[in-house]
Amino acid sequence: MFRILLILLLSMTLIGCSNNNDENNPQASSATHPPVVEEAIALVSEERDVNKVQAIANEENLVIAFKVNSLKNFQLKKIKKSIKEKVEKNFPDYDVTVSTDLKIMLELNKLQEEQDTLSEDEFKQALQKIIDLEKEET
Repeated sequence: MFRILLILLLSMTLIGCSNNNDENNPQASSATHPPVVEEAIALVSEERDVNKVQAIANEENLVIAFKVNSLKNFQLKKIKKSIKEKVEKNFPDYDVTVSTDLKIMLELNKLQEEQDTLSEDEFKQALQKIIDLEKEET
């Protein structure tokens, strides 16, 4: 009986202490112009401090929002600057907007969900609204 209790306690401890945080596998979502967006997400996901990446693009603009590990919030400006430079270098034909703001990430997610119901002009206007929102908050 004691052995069964010990094995049960040990297994519960190991399960409870397991790390379910997928920091090595950042969540990513994309829409519109999949090759460009997928490449941008892959590029940003290479940063080991990035947890979650969202991106969306049209013909001229590429908007990327990402979330960093909690401990790296003090280095947020540095990380954002290096990612922006890296993305601009790899996508010179696009006007790149990079954000770490949760509001921008939520707006990108909302736009991705509504993308199928929007016309091209409405999509362009909504994307421009997100870009303006990012510039306004900085």
